[in-house]
Amino acid sequence: MFRNIEQMADTETELFPGVILGPKKMNKDLPDEVLELLVEYYYNAYNKEFSSLKKIHTKSDDVIPVFSKANTYGRLQLGSEVFGSSYSKRHINSAKIIASFTYDDGGKDNYPGIVQFYFEHTVNFEGKDWTHSLAFVKWYRPAEDRKTRFHCKINNDDNSCNIELWKKDFFELKRDCIIPIHSILCRYVEGSFSVGQRNPRKYMSVIPINRKINI
Repeated sequence: MFRNIEQMADTETELFPGVILGPKKMNKDLPDEVLELLVEYYYNAYNKEFSSLKKIHTKSDDVIPVFSKANTYGRLQLGSEVFGSSYSKRHINSAKIIASFTYDDGGKDNYPGIVQFYFEHTVNFEGKDWTHSLAFVKWYRPAEDRKTRFHCKINNDDNSCNIELWKKDFFELKRDCIIPIHSILCRYVEGSFSVGQRNPRKYMSVIPINRKINI
């Protein structure tokens, strides 16, 4: 699920017409696994060497330190729509989002996931502070093949129906779990769907909510 950050949404240091909402915790330490993914995110975004403080002693002198402190939030408002996260249990249903990813060959695909939390993080290089508004997301695995994923299509037309079938388990945590807020396309409604008669297999149906947000 490789994606080119600068091509898709720059690096999310630009302002966006929205606001990040509580519940919030200011100047909180990110979990170690999230911090290491953030280091990879910055490397992909700027093509410079970054490192967490725990590992900086093994790096070159010009490496850019990435501190663990960040402001974390439970919700995001874009226009009149509010996106939740698992960080805010009351808003878990609105934490279901779809975002677009770009592959090495230039192809694109959309993935559904659950936002764990939103956060603002600042890194200093080139003589200034760069603040990024980001989301930490767990992404679902697709069905085994396109035939199953687009089971609801009509006359072999993948675009004839917007319902897709996905597995109910997540990818392992990787750099793609951190995305700019600008990359969120829309929310979706989740359902259940079985394929097959003798030995039916259960999948999660993903139905995008019509209004798309792509800033």
